[in-house]
Amino acid sequence: QDDSPAKKADETLTLALNIVRSGPKTNIKNKGITLDTKNWVSFNSETYRKIDELVAMGVPVKFKYVDKGYDCTFTIPANFASKLESYCDKTKCIGFEALAFTLVKAGYNISYKKEKIDKGNNAKSIAETKAATAALLNSGADLMASQGFEQAANAVAVDSASKAQSGVAPQAGSFTPFAAYGGSQMRAESG
Repeated sequence: QDDSPAKKADETLTLALNIVRSGPKTNIKNKGITLDTKNWVSFNSETYRKIDELVAMGVPVKFKYVDKGYDCTFTIPANFASKLESYCDKTKCIGFEALAFTLVKAGYNISYKKEKIDKGNNAKSIAETKAATAALLNSGADLMASQGFEQAANAVAVDSASKAQSGVAPQAGSFTPFAAYGGSQMRAESG
């Protein structure tokens, strides 16, 4: 089974066509449809034929995708004058980017935007988060291996001595609370 973005877009177009064909009560014509494929893809002539049909029925179609670190969108307006299917190459396909550039170069009025994806200063790489997690686990393991076990043993010894002095027999499986603390640098250099 094909779960590709092109296949999902084709299914969306088929559904939109069926809705628009069902009658005037639909508001798809006002909103249009958006084909968000996440990454750049190409469509075959059959898919572009469906887009041509929707556009001819007054439905704008918006392409949304990511290409080389840019958010890209372009919209084919309702009642667009040219047939997109005619721009497919000999393999009966054309990619979004090639189609958008071809239409703009030909002088067609399509809205085309390409904006750099801003990851912001707070974006962290996977390596940084893994390094922080490893540092936290190592720090906790160091605390337990040094102060933790020592304090647990001290707490059991004090509890046993206290019970022995008061004449109470120690019970198997009893709970003895303890506390341990340590100090270490929490700043990890992750690169």
